[in-house]
Amino acid sequence: PQAASPQAASHPQMPDAGSVTPCGMKASGEPEPVPGSSTNAVSYALAAYRKNSTIAQIETTRGTIEIELFREDAPVTAERFVVMAKRGIYDDTEFTKAAPFAVIEGGNPTEWPGLQRTIPSEINMRPFERGSVGVAISGGGSDSGKFFITLAPQPYLDGINTCFGHVVSGIQVADRLAPGDRMRRVTIKETVHFHDYQRY
Repeated sequence: PQAASPQAASHPQMPDAGSVTPCGMKASGEPEPVPGSSTNAVSYALAAYRKNSTIAQIETTRGTIEIELFREDAPVTAERFVVMAKRGIYDDTEFTKAAPFAVIEGGNPTEWPGLQRTIPSEINMRPFERGSVGVAISGGGSDSGKFFITLAPQPYLDGINTCFGHVVSGIQVADRLAPGDRMRRVTIKETVHFHDYQRY
């Protein structure tokens, strides 16, 4: 009998395109996955999802702060922030509180009084650490017109205020902010990856 090719023995045959199905579903003739493991399709989808990000660049009179928004943990709050930023509502507004309060608060434009209405609070498992971004509480929900950055851990806010982002660069700029400093503009950068596809 003819001997098997050593190359075929060391390199198992890859499945053809017809045996691969979306979402990791088993195609006809495909072996059962090992319990607790995930298929390549599921792994690729999860990896692509985790790379999605929304970054807010806050240009202040003392420098730039970059914030990553928690779209999954606080979707309503994050979307509200993005909409307000894109409409220019935060442009040329003042910061109101800083050290020794251990937070810096902004986003309360007096010319937009209607924005002080509340939105549903989105309490999540994100702790308020140094650099966390949250929204003030007003009435029974969150004040859609204000946000704050913590300059030190604030555990008493955990489970009470909505944490919807964290500072990824420029925390030293936030440390230097004082009441009366201004927010020049907020720019939103959204990056969505899916395999080799990118959209900005």
